[in-house]
Amino acid sequence: MDTFLTRREIKRQAKERLRTDDNWKQLMIANIIPWLLAVVFAVVQVTQAAQILQSIDPNNVADSINKLPSNSSWSLVQNLMTTMFTQGVAFTALELWRKPDYKFNPWQALLQVFTGQWFWAIIAIWLLSSVAESIGMMLFIIPGILLLFGLSQSFYTLYDARTNDEQTSALTAMIASWRLMRGFKLDLFVLSLTLLGWTILQRLTLHLLDFAINPYLQLVYAGFYDNIRKYQVLQQ
Repeated sequence: MDTFLTRREIKRQAKERLRTDDNWKQLMIANIIPWLLAVVFAVVQVTQAAQILQSIDPNNVADSINKLPSNSSWSLVQNLMTTMFTQGVAFTALELWRKPDYKFNPWQALLQVFTGQWFWAIIAIWLLSSVAESIGMMLFIIPGILLLFGLSQSFYTLYDARTNDEQTSALTAMIASWRLMRGFKLDLFVLSLTLLGWTILQRLTLHLLDFAINPYLQLVYAGFYDNIRKYQVLQQ
């Protein structure tokens, strides 16, 4: 790579990858299980919201709200399950970004992290990142956001290290992500803003279109990672 790709170029190349052969179809199939999970969780949340509204006493709203059950545990389970099922597809999207003619089995892509090589490391990164970001948010919002973006590439750094036969731990992958993102946190923030319309569409449709939207988003974020990684190598 001779130059640093712009956000527009990353998104353009992501669309080109999807148009190559049947890549979009294969990625949509790989996203079926995460999509079903998202739909189920969305339906549960809507049902819970309706039940909560019905349980509120109009004569004592404050007391009714205080008695409402917390959904924090349910949200954690949802987040972990989604991470486990989408990360294998994200790794496949990274390979597809690097090799447009890359051939893959969508079901193997979906389930590839459920092996000894990836399973516990993925959970460890998810757990450590969640704790770090929560602490950052409790201290001040800005440190939490910085941690969120600084650790955002941890799964990718783990993938590249272990596919190159490096014995990388979850913590080492997170440190590598933090170093990689020096000077690029704002770039990722702005890229996320340019994709906000897709995120809003996902929410408005109760995630019913996620299986078709996610392949594009996965390729864009894979392209962002590969772009800054190559740039960092060239700078060394």
